[in-house]
Amino acid sequence: MLIGKTEKALERFYAVYRDNLLAPKASPAVFKCLQTDALTLFHRLIHKAGVTDAEFSGRVLQGISSAETAQLLWKRMQILIDEIPGVLNAYRKSHNYQLRDDIILYIRAHYSDSNLSASMIADHFGINPAYLSVFFREQTGERLIDHMNRIRVEAAKQLLMHNERSLDGIAATVGLNDSHALIRVFKKYVGMTPGHYRQQQ
Repeated sequence: MLIGKTEKALERFYAVYRDNLLAPKASPAVFKCLQTDALTLFHRLIHKAGVTDAEFSGRVLQGISSAETAQLLWKRMQILIDEIPGVLNAYRKSHNYQLRDDIILYIRAHYSDSNLSASMIADHFGINPAYLSVFFREQTGERLIDHMNRIRVEAAKQLLMHNERSLDGIAATVGLNDSHALIRVFKKYVGMTPGHYRQQQ
């Protein structure tokens, strides 16, 4: 979404600057105004994208502010217009991978909490629960609830193999409300009941 908005903003920017910077007699006042607008636009785009690469940001802003003629500014604008969408897209992908990994680590650290939910995870990361669910499925190919339950089932398997604890006790340990919930979830993902699984070990 951000990349699409960025490209549209750059298209509008391109049209305005082409008509003004390439005018036969662009006045110094017009040039200065357009240069200031360019600095504001690119600073806003970089900030909204969450880019923290100071070297890239500095190079972009320095390239704009140091241009002394309309022709030089225009040439630098063309380079940036071609370059920035790709840079932002690469940064977005990198950010997405990091967020995905952080969410998975968070689930592994909190699966034993019966309150763990999309809302709880979304609140922790400061994002919308609906967006979280869509984002997670896009990044992993798995629904968030399925991932949470698979983590719990794997933990339950270990307890069933190495522990004589009751099913209610195991359910509480892996973040499920009771033995009925454990049996239902376990059977869905393993294809057998916890009791049958324990007998086979």
